[in-house]
Amino acid sequence: MVAPKPNETRLAGTVRQVRPHRERPNLLELVVAVDRADDVEGRANLLAETPGGELAVTTDATDIAELGLQPGERVVVGVEVRGPGVVWSRPHTVRRDR
Repeated sequence: MVAPKPNETRLAGTVRQVRPHRERPNLLELVVAVDRADDVEGRANLLAETPGGELAVTTDATDIAELGLQPGERVVVGVEVRGPGVVWSRPHTVRRDR
């Protein structure tokens, strides 16, 4: 597999689902209905076409537990594409969108 070029996107949207990661108990998947996919200066935005769709984002379970995020809440998260269909949150970037 070829690694994608350095990239980062700031996603904003509504949490549709919070589910356990299928292989690693220290991770969760946030399913987000994406409203915005904003550029981050100096980084490629590989998710610019995502608004209007849903995206599963793998994230650290501790970050989500600390926020107590639930479906229906609005969220902003910095993400990076790590491979085909593999999107991870950047460390400590998940927050509620007010």
